[in-house]
Amino acid sequence: MNIEKDYQLILIRYMFHFPETIGEIVQEVKSYMLEGQMASLFQILMNLYIDGKEINIISIKEAILIDSELKSSTNKILSSIQRKPIGILKEHIQKIKEAYKKKMVVNTCEEIISEVKNNNSNVDTKIMDLIEYSQNTDEEDDEIHDLLTQDLIEFDNDILYRMLHGLVRGEILSIGAEPAHGKTSFSLWLLSLFIQRYKVMYISVELKRKQVLQKLISLKTQINSHKIIKKVNDLTSEEKETIRNEIDKFDQEYIKTRKLIIHDNLTSINEISIEIIKEKPDIVIIDWVQMMDMPESSNGNMARGIPSIFKIFKKTIKKVNAAGVMIGQLEIRNRVDKRPNINDFTDSTAFKKFSADVLLLFRPYQSYNMKKLYNIYELIYDKSRFGVIGSSLMKIIPEYGLFNNQLTPDMIKFYQNLRVSTNLP
Repeated sequence: MNIEKDYQLILIRYMFHFPETIGEIVQEVKSYMLEGQMASLFQILMNLYIDGKEINIISIKEAILIDSELKSSTNKILSSIQRKPIGILKEHIQKIKEAYKKKMVVNTCEEIISEVKNNNSNVDTKIMDLIEYSQNTDEEDDEIHDLLTQDLIEFDNDILYRMLHGLVRGEILSIGAEPAHGKTSFSLWLLSLFIQRYKVMYISVELKRKQVLQKLISLKTQINSHKIIKKVNDLTSEEKETIRNEIDKFDQEYIKTRKLIIHDNLTSINEISIEIIKEKPDIVIIDWVQMMDMPESSNGNMARGIPSIFKIFKKTIKKVNAAGVMIGQLEIRNRVDKRPNINDFTDSTAFKKFSADVLLLFRPYQSYNMKKLYNIYELIYDKSRFGVIGSSLMKIIPEYGLFNNQLTPDMIKFYQNLRVSTNLP
């Protein structure tokens, strides 16, 4: 098989989960096409599918007639698609939809990637063509937003609202912290705020799905997460009953209704993007980027791979009108001043370029091991779409990953005095 000419067919088959039908259409009309027209028909089929339009003889005719790339062979193509394949497609439209919903996938993404790899083709370029299903747009124009009319996803928290106002659909909020400074706890706390009003997809590259749910239950019940995960025998009967009730409630309200979708087996941005397009969530949280598989084109080089991940992620959330949250790890190492800044990200250039906002998390207790700092959490706003940066303090209760606005004035003053003293840079 010639991958350069036929990879669209492979990907069409995967996305539709019913290979015989779309494949036959493409094969039928392929001989009538000039160089480069295959991609144009692929684009048409993908647009119809992603937009939720019925794929039939009329819709394909209309799309082809307005596509300048296919005009030179329009008559032959239109003649061809009226033959058997389109009849088969119409006959099986409902089966395609059912197969898609039930995830009865004929070709898995891994098989497609393997097939392309075996033919020494650039898998990232091919899969990206699938994801970028709309016409190319001027990237600079895409970045021009009227801040007053942005479609915001609001925070149900006063401090976050004052700092960020909200998440912007089609944009990325990047959140960074050193190891053990609460990246995952903070992202799950954000998730708990969002699912009250929005559909959220949570991509956990580090924790298993069960662990994510256990931490969410700990947050909801305010029962120590360590006991729930590792010390179940230490739970009281009352705590066990509370946990069971919360699990049932959580399952009914969020899991079964698909207001919350958790993935723990997606490590490739291509796989993640396909799931985003399929589910169309309001918010996508990825925890965390440096643990993801680097795109093949980067040859395992993180400095090249992370920008590619960001680029695909941003284009994908734009297509489904979702907001993105990208969690990343910081590396401060032996610097005297332990408070983070945006340059502490691995490949900070990508975080600067593709993020509308950057929020850095700092738990001074972890850096300075002072007991009085145990519950103090600093949010450092290091890049803003509004051009204003700064920081705010919150209270963290690490035992169950709760963040709130209840630091006492004395605690705030203590930390501020330390900041300007020689004891804390």
